[in-house]
Amino acid sequence: APRPLSPPPSGASPPAGWAQPWPATRRMMTDADPRVKELQTLAWGLQSLSNKPGCKLPESAKRAAYKVTSKAIDLCTNAPYIAEEDFVRSMEVYKKEIEAKKVWLKEVEDAEIEKLKGKCYAGDGCGGYSVA
Repeated sequence: APRPLSPPPSGASPPAGWAQPWPATRRMMTDADPRVKELQTLAWGLQSLSNKPGCKLPESAKRAAYKVTSKAIDLCTNAPYIAEEDFVRSMEVYKKEIEAKKVWLKEVEDAEIEKLKGKCYAGDGCGGYSVA
């Protein structure tokens, strides 16, 4: 039997073979949900950590942190269009990635600082410098 072209009248159960594109039990997220704000805050914190003035992180480490934060912020921006269970599942993944990236950035920065210890950058008078 061919599929019906229009949905059944309200209150009637759909005929066999009728495919509902979206289950009625899926709730969508909202911008005001505290879980969205929590993930945004974590992502912004990682961005602040990687872009703080005077940090000694190499550009490759900053880019790696940016990739993680941009994915998390994108998820938060699109929260109204994402089902709640999908958002929660993705949020847990991004939270773990952000926390791991924070630890990794600290280790990378500490290693960069160790490389620079004992070196004195002296100006050469022409706008350049030399390492003494």
